[in-house]
Amino acid sequence: MKNIAFKLIGNVVVSVHNDRPMTDTECQACLAFLKTVDPGNLRMLVVTSGGAPTAAQRKSLNDVIQGKEMISAIVTDAVVVRGVVTAMGWFNRKIKAFNFQEFDSAFRYLGLAEGQFSSFRGEVQRLQDEVRVIAPPAVGRGQVG
Repeated sequence: MKNIAFKLIGNVVVSVHNDRPMTDTECQACLAFLKTVDPGNLRMLVVTSGGAPTAAQRKSLNDVIQGKEMISAIVTDAVVVRGVVTAMGWFNRKIKAFNFQEFDSAFRYLGLAEGQFSSFRGEVQRLQDEVRVIAPPAVGRGQVG
């Protein structure tokens, strides 16, 4: 199962995570992508249900972006992810966390025009579909024994 899906739209990387950390293979794919672009000219929208990079993955990310600060909006309701955002803020002062009710504020923080909000919401939904965790049906639900 895929834990992360991402896409470049203009100069915005849209990255969606499920509730699990990305694997090292997935992290390597992200890092390989970031090596092909100038992180100083990118903005990043991350939407996560709780998945976040591990400490080792964050170090690798910092090594790739070489101290360049990237305007990053992290949309999550997960307290642990908000802690990770705080830690990442020590290296990137332009990273900011938003809750799921603050998508419009996240879009504005990235400098998107209001006319772009709908298309970015649609892309987030498509990427969420790629990483969605589908739970098996509950066994015995509603049965009286």
